Amino acid sequence: MGKDETEDKMRSGKFETDDARIYYEVHGSGRPIVLLHGNGESHKIFEKYAVWFEKRGFQVILMDSRGHGHSLLKRTSSLEFTTQDMAGDVLKLLHHLGIEQVTLLGFSDGANIALEFASLYPEHTTEVIAVSGNAKPWGMLLPYYLFVGAEYAVAGIMREFCQDKRQRQKFDRSRMLNGLMFHSPDLTEERLGKIQAPTLLIAGTNDVIRVSHSQWMQRQIPGSRLVLLKKARHVDFLHKRERYLRVIERFLKEEKGTVIRSDTRQNIRQDAGKSEAKAV
Repeated sequence: MGKDETEDKMRSGKFETDDARIYYEVHGSGRPIVLLHGNGESHKIFEKYAVWFEKRGFQVILMDSRGHGHSLLKRTSSLEFTTQDMAGDVLKLLHHLGIEQVTLLGFSDGANIALEFASLYPEHTTEVIAVSGNAKPWGMLLPYYLFVGAEYAVAGIMREFCQDKRQRQKFDRSRMLNGLMFHSPDLTEERLGKIQAPTLLIAGTNDVIRVSHSQWMQRQIPGSRLVLLKKARHVDFLHKRERYLRVIERFLKEEKGTVIRSDTRQNIRQDAGKSEAKAV
């Protein structure tokens, strides 16, 4: 954020869990929203999103997930962890800040963490906005899923034969990041069905997440909405913010229960567990 009045409202810090030292920032005041970044990223991807939310009366909470950015794993911690573990970190952050309930917005792995959190801790969740997330590893397109698995396996092999400490650390990190995507999340139908908060799922038709998987997720989450952005890619959330923010703003203003296909002339409403297509 620029050096303006918002800078004076920002505070940052770290807190300890059993496995990591988690870095966070709090911007502004008002209705709390936690923004959760994707695999291999940090809170910095949300710089402009944070400004947008703060201007609309939100208290914006940014954090670096364990093993990312400034949130360092402890030496005794395993490099093998899941999005469910990371959802636990979010809960501990809320306890640290003295916050009872939040809106969650997550991108990619951050979306998976948000859904994990909403399933595990519904009493602490007011809304969920999950962008380009998946409930199972196989929700990714098959070539991408196989690539992630290969990277995970190769990093493990190379780490065993590498003598250079820095190179071993690089292989360890690659194995950690790819292992996270290859093994988690594990959000079953039952677990998705436990999500009680109004939920918006956003994905692109050219995403790395299969469209059919996004549609399956929507059917499992009670009253959830799904917006499929025509021709949008996985990274478009970072580069075409206005397109996503229009959808997010509409969701935050509307009642739950509608599934919208953006940029098409079809509106789908969930009614008593059935989908009805209507031309609009």
